[in-house]
Amino acid sequence: MRRIFYKVAQFVTGDDYAPANPDINHNIEILKQAAGKIETGIYSRIFKRPLVIFLETGIYLLTIVLTVLTFYYWNKIDNLFMSAETIQKFGLILSSQETQANDYSGYSYLILAIMLLPALLCFLLGRLFTKSRKRMAIFIEVENNIKTVIKNLS
Repeated sequence: MRRIFYKVAQFVTGDDYAPANPDINHNIEILKQAAGKIETGIYSRIFKRPLVIFLETGIYLLTIVLTVLTFYYWNKIDNLFMSAETIQKFGLILSSQETQANDYSGYSYLILAIMLLPALLCFLLGRLFTKSRKRMAIFIEVENNIKTVIKNLS
């Protein structure tokens, strides 16, 4: 019964209530198991890590290009809005009534917001790759620290 209580308490709190084991061989085995579980190996060091860095850089560059192109084409569309006939035509299509002069900028900014959505999505994807790259670096560092501790204790 006490063992079940300790396991539940450990699960809930995250604390280990087991007595300390000073046996160095036992502790080395625990460290080896931990290192085996987070083993990054050649796949993430050589293939996955540079690929993530390449994708992250590419996504950020794509975000910049999409943002610049969005503002360029929005400027062209905004120039079309300066034409009174075009504005009246859009006003009739959207609301079936005559469009007031102050509504034109609202339509223009709505188009800008819609056109900026792909750039925003690319930026968020770039942030995801940045987080992945940083997490992978932490795993590699922890793996190296565990190997150093195993070497020092052996």
